[in-house]
Amino acid sequence: MISSTVKITLRNISRYRLFSAVNIAGLTIGMSCTLLLLMYVANELSYETFHKNRKRVIRSSVDFGKGENRMRLAGAMSALGPALKEQLPEVEEAVRFRRASNSVFEVNDETFQEKRTFYADASIFSVFSYHLIRGEPDGALKEPMCCVLTESVAEKYFGSEDPVGRSLLLNGERPLQITGVSEDCPFNTHLRYDILISYASLEAMDLDPELAWKTFGRDLTYLLLRDRADIKGIEPKITAVVEANTNASFVERIGLNIQRLKDIYMTSDVLGDVGPKGNMAYVTIFSSVAFLILIIACFNFINLSTARSIQRLKEVGIRKVLGAKKFQLVRQFLGESIITATVAIGLGMILFEILYPALSTFLQNPIDPGQQNYRVLLFFIPLLIAVVGCFAGAYPAFFLSRTRPTEGMKSILPGTNRTIFRKTGVLAQFTLAIILIIGTTVIYTQIRFMLNSDLGFDKENVVLVNYPSKEEIVRPKYELIRDTFMKVPGIISVSGTYKAPGVRNTEKKMIARKGASSDESLMIQSVAVDFDYLQAMGLRIAEGRNFSRDFPADPNQSVLLNETAARQYDLSVGEIVSVPLRGGPRDFEIVGIIADFHVTTFRERIEPMLLYIYPDYFYLMAVRIHPENPSVVMSALEKAWHGLFPDLPFNATYLEDTYNDLYHPEKRVFQLLGLFSCLAVFVASFGLFGLVTYTSERRNKEIGIRKVLGATVSGVTFMLMKNFGKWVILSNLIAWPAAYFIMKRWLEDYAYRIDLEIWMFFLAALLILCITMITAGVQALRAALMNPAQSLRYE
Repeated sequence: MISSTVKITLRNISRYRLFSAVNIAGLTIGMSCTLLLLMYVANELSYETFHKNRKRVIRSSVDFGKGENRMRLAGAMSALGPALKEQLPEVEEAVRFRRASNSVFEVNDETFQEKRTFYADASIFSVFSYHLIRGEPDGALKEPMCCVLTESVAEKYFGSEDPVGRSLLLNGERPLQITGVSEDCPFNTHLRYDILISYASLEAMDLDPELAWKTFGRDLTYLLLRDRADIKGIEPKITAVVEANTNASFVERIGLNIQRLKDIYMTSDVLGDVGPKGNMAYVTIFSSVAFLILIIACFNFINLSTARSIQRLKEVGIRKVLGAKKFQLVRQFLGESIITATVAIGLGMILFEILYPALSTFLQNPIDPGQQNYRVLLFFIPLLIAVVGCFAGAYPAFFLSRTRPTEGMKSILPGTNRTIFRKTGVLAQFTLAIILIIGTTVIYTQIRFMLNSDLGFDKENVVLVNYPSKEEIVRPKYELIRDTFMKVPGIISVSGTYKAPGVRNTEKKMIARKGASSDESLMIQSVAVDFDYLQAMGLRIAEGRNFSRDFPADPNQSVLLNETAARQYDLSVGEIVSVPLRGGPRDFEIVGIIADFHVTTFRERIEPMLLYIYPDYFYLMAVRIHPENPSVVMSALEKAWHGLFPDLPFNATYLEDTYNDLYHPEKRVFQLLGLFSCLAVFVASFGLFGLVTYTSERRNKEIGIRKVLGATVSGVTFMLMKNFGKWVILSNLIAWPAAYFIMKRWLEDYAYRIDLEIWMFFLAALLILCITMITAGVQALRAALMNPAQSLRYE
């Protein structure tokens, strides 16, 4: 029976080549698109899943301040992890991470800079599932001045040689012994490293904080809890341990929180975190688009399958005359539909495998969703085949099989017109397509708005030079570097700074009006700058004055605020505020108010900001250049840098590129959504093609009679096309409010957002209308051009 079903299916595919090709192609494209989108979603949801202890690992973080003045930090106190392991029975193990900024390694007279370098406790290989290829997990990071390399870094430094036992030089003066080589970190983790240095090395290098219990923010502290430990009840116990080692007043100023390891990538919004961040909104968007495309493809397949089934009425009649039973016809039609769906979905999987590497390249992130998610997809595919095949075969199986032999031989459908289901399917298809087009248009307009709006600063023609202030040979030479850069032809201004727009460094301080109590302190974003920062960044003074070398006391007595800080905290030019610095709080006068400017994306509101002169906190140099020949100026800057520091790398980027990089997630969403929206409309057009074909075949005799009676080709074409205009209009009436509601909810995540302009909706309607009329018109014209005699035969 199965072989017979397969043969008949292949014969029908061969007989109706165009129809079968369109039918199979629609589901193939829809299936491949769905798998690609689901693979992206599965990858986003797979972060940290390779850690076998992931359900028992938490991270302890610190909140500094209260209420609106709260600053959430990823790092905790350096002494916290070991203390919790000793004092809390629920904690089985603890591990601390600290980023090793500006780490330069020297190997065989070659220098390398590795951005993903961390100090870590020896317990890292007990808490996390990083695998050592060489070395012993328990002792690899136990002793001071030792390190572990990843496999790719070891190969880069030493080729095929075994690096264990050899050494490399850290920052030109600290020898590190290599005690292990680990596998490269998977991409789906927020803790990706290239080199791990033993945490004990910090003490050996005199980098441990003097107040280990009251200095926080740098050490990421992860705890491995014992089985069945009460995660919800551990927070107050951590607070109690901190209070026992400090005092109650200190604990009152901070808050201790825990984050589950599996939630960090997708939900963490703390400062000082490491690794990439996910966005649940994008997961929701792509999951929804995958579901919509799959629905559109399935409706398309079902519509085309049912449209073609009308051509088999005589076959049903002959089969019944020859003694075929109803269940045999049902089995035959369902079998054919499932086989066709299997072919289409199989081709979709092949297309998915071809396009899969391109998606990874486009996302700039190798997709590795893990075996568990692959198993889910393997379960999803046969389920989809069964559902689509059964739905597509339901009409011919259960309706045509009821046809009496005489009706089948005369090609008369039983009962009333049964096109409601197919028209509803096309209506649903185009409703979903319109929503996708509107969504794509809104995202594009939002990105254009964010990139082209007034940011409050001039991002063009500014070069950001990395300033490694922690290097002993660099720290005392800031003024020499600045003056050397100013002598380069084409340089307008130079300023050191802690951060710049597009750079995610964030420092916040608790400032207070002069004479105010500690309870009245204000949390404010603080940026250390130099005299020429406003000129270099193109910022504007709204009130008061800028820093000036004509006022020698400015570095020690003056600050600038942005308009948001002045407005929100009711501060004005001339007031005195107390600012905490390394030597203790110091009084500063507010000498100017600068116009607000964006340092991050439009997703976030402009925060209160304070600018002060403090060279010890400079990590960047902002260099404004003339727009003519920027490459020549950049080369001259690099030459000037190497003239001062021959052994230090020159790292520089354009501010415009750095800031625009913040919108890469939105750009990728727009490009992917635009591509898949076009494919969804393309697939939906197949469904319309099927409905027009079905309608014209049902009305073949009517068309023939009309042409015999003098109807023109244009008249018949218009008659067949006008029935679909109402479905397009109805699709828009349904899609517009739905799209408006969805887009409004999405735009609520943005602090500054555009209005949903009506032209976006008209654009989607016009596009769908054109596609509909072209698709329907081609098939209607073909039917209208048919010879009347052929139409009346109704073969």
